[in-house]
Amino acid sequence: MIRRIPPSLLAPAIEKLANNGWLAAGARVYLETASSSDFPTLPTGWELIRDKTAGQVRYGLVVVEIERKINAHSP
Repeated sequence: MIRRIPPSLLAPAIEKLANNGWLAAGARVYLETASSSDFPTLPTGWELIRDKTAGQVRYGLVVVEIERKINAHSP
């Protein structure tokens, strides 16, 4: 869960989650930022399924579908 990260750090955090293999297919990621901020562009395969605002907080729920890469050298 990524919470209360300054908007300037949210995009790099999402990038690390997407690129380091830390999430399984079907994982859910909760995002939270200031209501005046937009969420960063999500990586391919990430789908924003909830996007709401409550007071000064914007929050969302993302489902991650991971593309499985097949190694051509694997048997």
